[in-house]
Amino acid sequence: MAALRMAGSWLQGSRWAETRVQADIASPGTANSFLKAATVTRTRRGHQTTAATLNILQHKAYGKYTEDAQSDGHEPLEFGVWCRQRAECCPQFQYWATTLNLELSIFMFVRSLRESNFSLYMAALAELCQWFFALDHTHYSRWVPVHLKDMTELSDKHPDVSAKFQAGHFTTKKTLADKITDAPHVTSTILDGPAVVEMLKPGGSRTFQEYSTAVFIPYIDSQLEYRFRLDLVWDCYLKSGSLKATVRCNRGKGIRRRVTASGPLPSNWQNFLRNSDNKEELFSFLSEQVMQLVAKESKQLVVTDKKQVLTVPPKKDTANLAPCNHEEADTRMMVHAADALECGHRRILIRTVDTDVVILAVGLANERSEVLDEL
Repeated sequence: MAALRMAGSWLQGSRWAETRVQADIASPGTANSFLKAATVTRTRRGHQTTAATLNILQHKAYGKYTEDAQSDGHEPLEFGVWCRQRAECCPQFQYWATTLNLELSIFMFVRSLRESNFSLYMAALAELCQWFFALDHTHYSRWVPVHLKDMTELSDKHPDVSAKFQAGHFTTKKTLADKITDAPHVTSTILDGPAVVEMLKPGGSRTFQEYSTAVFIPYIDSQLEYRFRLDLVWDCYLKSGSLKATVRCNRGKGIRRRVTASGPLPSNWQNFLRNSDNKEELFSFLSEQVMQLVAKESKQLVVTDKKQVLTVPPKKDTANLAPCNHEEADTRMMVHAADALECGHRRILIRTVDTDVVILAVGLANERSEVLDEL
């Protein structure tokens, strides 16, 4: 990103962006964004096409020079010598030849990261360092030399780390295959219901029924597909004696809106969710909708509804789950995790956005470590 911005500083005023617009490669807004490296991938591709074009033009000009020299009976100069000679007598050639060298240095840096080539990384960074000084990029002109010095002295001060870097372990590579391979093999998933509603925005849905059918239910169905059990846990709002009353008051109170299947969705989803009555009705409505899912054989769906629980197929014994007076889904999810353990699930996944749930889960895992394989 910094190197691409620096290249943009070099190309400022060269009409590089205008040339790309005239060539119908990019729109005016997109072309100008390349100068600031607003989008890394697009900007890099822009410089790749520029470097390729400059290289082609340079070799075409050299080819014409070679033909003319041979027709006149002269021995043509080598390509590098010819480039230096042209740069001395033609400022425009010098500018674009310098641009090509800068872009090649950037590509060399990118290649060093992709190939985990530490020697190439150091060489490319040394090339780019002088450009940060020349174009007055203060932060990088100060700290890139320090970084280079540290990396150069690494073999003397920390030879074991240097050996690892030379072996290519100074970068990491993440791919979709890695994510799939690293995915936990669990049999039970517990979802933080309010967090799911916050995450799943209505999008183009116009009514609560459309939101349920087009957005919420497909997500729940996808979560149940690869699990034997799915628990959907909601908050339970107490009418009196609530410990969270002050916190909710500080968050503000949204406009009250009735939740019905045909009712229109609010224009401001976040403001709607600030009202506890709105959320309580929405959670009950979504629980009813989820209960209409046809669970496949050997699948178990457990959904909380205020202090009670709903199950598909019907669960004979729910004494461990309901009635439950836990106000927060955070603690109630631990009750469901304990019940899943009692039902024989040894690998359980809890999906949430709250760090306090992680603390509670660590405590549960420590307490039930003899029967729990992974949480």
